[in-house]
Amino acid sequence: MDFSHLSQSGFHPLVVHFPIALFFVATICDAISILLRRPQKLQFTAFFLSVLGTIGAITAVITGKQAEELVSHTQIVSNLLEQHEMYANWTLWTGIGLTILRTIFFFVEKLQRVHFLILIPSVLLVYWVGQTGHLGGKMVYGYGVGVNKQTIFQNTNEMQYKDKKMHEEDEND
Repeated sequence: MDFSHLSQSGFHPLVVHFPIALFFVATICDAISILLRRPQKLQFTAFFLSVLGTIGAITAVITGKQAEELVSHTQIVSNLLEQHEMYANWTLWTGIGLTILRTIFFFVEKLQRVHFLILIPSVLLVYWVGQTGHLGGKMVYGYGVGVNKQTIFQNTNEMQYKDKKMHEEDEND
């Protein structure tokens, strides 16, 4: 497997999508469990997804720090990166706190009556992870951070060549 395309950004782009998806689905599980008034199985699912999402967030923050050192950036990108890091840290610490809270709510039966309160930090977490992803996407797609421009140029030239070759073959048929 060729990982040469990761030379500028490391493994960060590969791991960032896990906490986004896992925290989002965990929040949906909580909301459904509250609506259906059948909390146990969905609460456990939300708990399990939170654990995985938190592990993913820890990995994303670590690989993000590594990626920051690998890429060059302008002042505009530095400002975006600072905001991205802020939301990433809020996501990480809220994810850790929410996982602890979910553990307490799951194992302390008396708290089942107020389990709906877990939606407040869950929705906040989904917002923060969304903001983190939005700013990360803005840096990559808006400013080309971590993108190997030489590879893009080569790939574009190869695609144009293949398109031209296919077009010529179609004309000859």
